[in-house]
Amino acid sequence: MIAAAQRLRETGGTPGSSGFDRLFGHIDESADLDDPAYVLARQLAIDEVVELVAASAEKDLIDPEEAEAWLKVLGMTLSRLSAELGIVTEADRAELAAQDEAVVRVIYALEVGLIDALDQSD
Repeated sequence: MIAAAQRLRETGGTPGSSGFDRLFGHIDESADLDDPAYVLARQLAIDEVVELVAASAEKDLIDPEEAEAWLKVLGMTLSRLSAELGIVTEADRAELAAQDEAVVRVIYALEVGLIDALDQSD
């Protein structure tokens, strides 16, 4: 999780990359630039989630707020990875190399496990 959080931080610093475009793409595709206040707010929100995950990743037990942050990092990681691998449709995913497909499955499994744990904590 620490590596995933760090990779998201790095992606935020590489404008023009496929991962950056997927995570930080224009909200209004017809506009040349998004509202700078919104761009800053989105970046700060991502930074906050990444920091929370990095701080909690080595704990034996995480609280629900940390689990929610982990889910966000996993979702953003899946989105970034999908962009980097060119996954847009299920057909694209079906053509993945075995190692890439295994990574996607692990991310999904972690998401399902966290969702289940959060459901049981209510």
